[in-house]
Amino acid sequence: MSQERPLPRLLLALPIGLGGALAALFWFGLSYDQNQYASRLINKPLPFFSLQTVDMNSTIINSTELKGPAIINIWATWCTACVAEHPRLKQLSQDKKLIIYGINYQDEKKRASEFLETQGNPFKINLFDGIASTAMSLDVLGLPQTYAIDNNGIIRFRHIGELNDTVIDALKSAIAQ
Repeated sequence: MSQERPLPRLLLALPIGLGGALAALFWFGLSYDQNQYASRLINKPLPFFSLQTVDMNSTIINSTELKGPAIINIWATWCTACVAEHPRLKQLSQDKKLIIYGINYQDEKKRASEFLETQGNPFKINLFDGIASTAMSLDVLGLPQTYAIDNNGIIRFRHIGELNDTVIDALKSAIAQ
């Protein structure tokens, strides 16, 4: 007759402990706000980059040609929040004192161009970054991501996520200083 040994209590507590750790990580991920920490780019010049425009002319524009005060919006057609905020950007573009530049990020150029044709184009210049070449220099953490640059090309504000009235007021205030 074989005698079965009871499992050690530590071995029984292991799945419960791992489950608790996973639950804590999941909670942190859901409650983490990327906007609570200032970007390293605040109060620094817009980093240099050179990209083609989204239109079929594919003109190459570099970041020194993006004059402020302006908003730079990084977006994609596959991004649900970007599509949702597009009407707000079109509304903002009616303000003739405010320039909006776009960077279409990790998308298909044709799809982005068709989206702007059908939904309207709020951007003075819209650049195409299909391979995420600006990701490191612009600290792209999520989409949509919006920067405010002043008339000297200095980044004054960054927001990750969909624009709302509070964020738009903060953007305008940041570039008005």
